Amino acid sequence: MKKNRREVREFQVFKEQLNNMREIVSNTKVANLWSHEAAVRKKLKAMKAMQGENIKGYRQLYVDYLELLDDISIRLLEDYNRKNKTDFVFDEIKRENLDDYVGSGIMTVLVTSHIPKIVADEFDRYFPDNPKDEYLEARALKRKIYLHLGETNTGKTYQAIECLKNSKNGIYLAPLRILALEIFERMNESGVKCDLLTGEEEIIIEGAKHQSATVEKLNLEQEYEIAVIDEIQMLGDSQRGAAWTRALLGLKCPEIHVCGALNAKELLQEILESCEDQYDIKEYVRNVPLQIEEKPFELKDTKQGDALIVFSKKRVLETAKMFKSKNIATSMIYGDLPPEVRKMQYHDFVEGTNKILVSTDAIGMGVNLPIRRIIFMNNKKFDGDEIRTLTSQEVKQIAGRAGRKGIYNVGYVASTGNQY
Repeated sequence: MKKNRREVREFQVFKEQLNNMREIVSNTKVANLWSHEAAVRKKLKAMKAMQGENIKGYRQLYVDYLELLDDISIRLLEDYNRKNKTDFVFDEIKRENLDDYVGSGIMTVLVTSHIPKIVADEFDRYFPDNPKDEYLEARALKRKIYLHLGETNTGKTYQAIECLKNSKNGIYLAPLRILALEIFERMNESGVKCDLLTGEEEIIIEGAKHQSATVEKLNLEQEYEIAVIDEIQMLGDSQRGAAWTRALLGLKCPEIHVCGALNAKELLQEILESCEDQYDIKEYVRNVPLQIEEKPFELKDTKQGDALIVFSKKRVLETAKMFKSKNIATSMIYGDLPPEVRKMQYHDFVEGTNKILVSTDAIGMGVNLPIRRIIFMNNKKFDGDEIRTLTSQEVKQIAGRAGRKGIYNVGYVASTGNQY
């Protein structure tokens, strides 16, 4: 009974203080509100501990003090947003953390609960358990994927590009600038206006609805009728593979043609089935056989139509210089060769003006030339991390450039007997 009378007296004090506290708060600058905010929360805690149900007017007084706390907290939060250029919403913070809000205050809840929850939600949004769920717009589409898989020089990319030409708008994604440039030229020469987008240059053609780009330049915000992803086996590359994965998972396109090596088949099936995309597989087989030469290659054995493969621009220039010093006309190919020079190098080799070709492994990515024999001048390359031996797939990719139906009905592959 005594406890109840004490609580009633305390309640009357709180009731009498309310209007005075409202007046003080309304005339207090934001910087000085913290002590008032703490005082109001202290009274709310005390009222919550009372046997308030037996006190007339208890519920309304609790609500009045809570509204005063809200007024103070809104001003504090607005000041925080202004100083930090943020836009946190008071109602959201209070609704999700009501007990902590009364117990600890708006700013404590913001820093310890609300912001961490936002960060966690954003993390889940952008880094879901399955990477396919990063691309919700693509998942919402009904996509059909055509897998063109097989050996090098079998017409995989040609078939895909023919489909691209007949689309209203589309994109071709290449592993290398030199290949993006080749398709850009081919599309425009066939009457299909096409832009070029690479990390080194952009060529915008007026009225173009198509793009030829290096895979890293893909804009996932755009929508396409048809897309072509070339050299899809590169999704397993330790340095650049993420760009192919991003393209395959994120393209907003109802028809996608994927070209690459047959050894990527099982992984592609697993990915596409996880995405619930429909897909068809067409496997391509070479009709020009490859023949391996057992005898180690020697420089004196160089013949018309040979392509010598080295693994750096420096080695290309050194090797070409050596042959030219022997009066052997030589074309050169490497990744950052200027377009005009590249065209001349191609032309002179195709026409037979230049007897041989010296190239980096860029030749393995879609470059189609009349090559009689591929000659590996080394079996190691620097891959950005280390000098390592070529993989079997890399050897197949490059060696497959030998042979051209109607010109060389057998392709030959050779290598030096030493590390030239």
